[in-house]
Amino acid sequence: PRFPIRVRPRPRPRGRYPRVRRSWGAAVWGRSGAERGKGPESRSSIFVGHVQQAACQALPHRSSVGFPGGLYISVACSKPLIAHPAFGYPSCIVFTSPAAHEQFHPSTGQRAMSDQDDGDVGKGGAFSAEHLAAESMAADMDPWVVFDARKTPRAEFEEWLQTYQPSRVSRFGDPERRTEPVGWIAIYGPNYCPETGDVVGLQEAWERLQISGRHVTFDTIRELALNHCVLTGKWLMHLDTGFKVDHAWSGIARSVLEGRFGVAKVSPCYPNSDRKHVICIYTDDFTNEEKVMDADGAIRGTGVKCLLSYKPDVYTYLGIYRDNRWRLCPTIYESKFDLECIPRRSRIINKVSNTEVT
Repeated sequence: PRFPIRVRPRPRPRGRYPRVRRSWGAAVWGRSGAERGKGPESRSSIFVGHVQQAACQALPHRSSVGFPGGLYISVACSKPLIAHPAFGYPSCIVFTSPAAHEQFHPSTGQRAMSDQDDGDVGKGGAFSAEHLAAESMAADMDPWVVFDARKTPRAEFEEWLQTYQPSRVSRFGDPERRTEPVGWIAIYGPNYCPETGDVVGLQEAWERLQISGRHVTFDTIRELALNHCVLTGKWLMHLDTGFKVDHAWSGIARSVLEGRFGVAKVSPCYPNSDRKHVICIYTDDFTNEEKVMDADGAIRGTGVKCLLSYKPDVYTYLGIYRDNRWRLCPTIYESKFDLECIPRRSRIINKVSNTEVT
């Protein structure tokens, strides 16, 4: 099929979450003349409504990075987003709006967000690593609800926390209440500093590595991360919607506000779905095992007792998720809380070496 798109994306800025400027262009793909009067949620057609240029800028520009291109739905406008191979993007179709997702993936209960899936118990899901990467990108590009402790008075924190409880914030928004879609709910601590690693250089090195035919292992990924200073990582936990996630997020958010963590985020809810929430708590250096273990202890100190998994961000940037073609496990630590041990503590397994750390 032809892609009649006339938007030329500017060079992608460095960094993971660029500021988005929306500019719109029209494009229609895969629809007959009789179908062109139908809306974007029509079950009888594939609709490409408007193209979000800034979102194109945020897409990885190399096919070997592992992110599919082609058709991306920007939930902010509930319309698909094109990333055509002619612009240097790979090709695929990914849907994140409720109607389009249901149209092409009837099993809407499947968890599809990248960080949400990594380390989760369900294996053999319907989504490939490439689909997980793309849906993660869609969430990253949609609006975030953020409390920035560096700029916002602490007196406003409690109201913010109650207003934006994860179980009450919809991923796709609510047209009746005139609420926008939300990609993530996040809090930045008073001492938070964004990472300054060379993500673009990392991805280019990753492409060269694959062209070379070298065998890819954890040590290979670690070397790439060190060479380009992309060292952040996160502890992940998966919780049911409702009281469990709201209570856990409340404790984590307060710890971030007090400076125990630099930044944390939680996914919003998916109405009419059994999809779990994911909470991500970040650390500065995944190669510093002592700091990673300290973060686990601080998380347990908030009362969290569920299974935790630790994932370096380098895997996310390279599009390496569960069930990937390199057969790499994207989480390198697993923490189980031992209720029978006195005193109670975490038992942490290094999944790379398959040894117990604590």
